[in-house]
Amino acid sequence: MKIIRAAFAALLLIVSAGFGPDVAAQAWPSKPVKLIAVFPPGGSVDQVARILAQQLSVQTGQLFVV
Repeated sequence: MKIIRAAFAALLLIVSAGFGPDVAAQAWPSKPVKLIAVFPPGGSVDQVARILAQQLSVQTGQLFVV
């Protein structure tokens, strides 16, 4: 099991290393950020997601949409 985790971590590191320069050059975020709540609207997960989106919008100055 440890070997599989180590191999997966190494693969993830190798793949993510190739995306570094391209991602660093982009202004983040260039459009509104979408938060996806995987449960139906009106539930506790939806309420927490909306509160989180509101606070993130205030703190970052970027629009967050649920």
